[in-house]
Amino acid sequence: MVLFEVYFDKGSFDQGILSEETRTDTGAQMMSDSEAAAAGFAGLPGNTSESERCWIACRDSDAGRIMNALNMSSAVSQFRPHEVPD
Repeated sequence: MVLFEVYFDKGSFDQGILSEETRTDTGAQMMSDSEAAAAGFAGLPGNTSESERCWIACRDSDAGRIMNALNMSSAVSQFRPHEVPD
């Protein structure tokens, strides 16, 4: 599994980061900091940026598609993929 740490423009959490088609096809899960922690992703770093942040979890096999979508999104200012051990 890959967990993407995504920084984006304020107010665009559900607008323009991932399309509905991409979310449906990949099963990617978009989460806030508190949702990611509640889902069991322990030890997440704090947000030191002025941008808003979310987390996107996906299968390893879908990571390339998610990365492409994040690169194409004008709402995303930066992102970092994190490998999650099985």
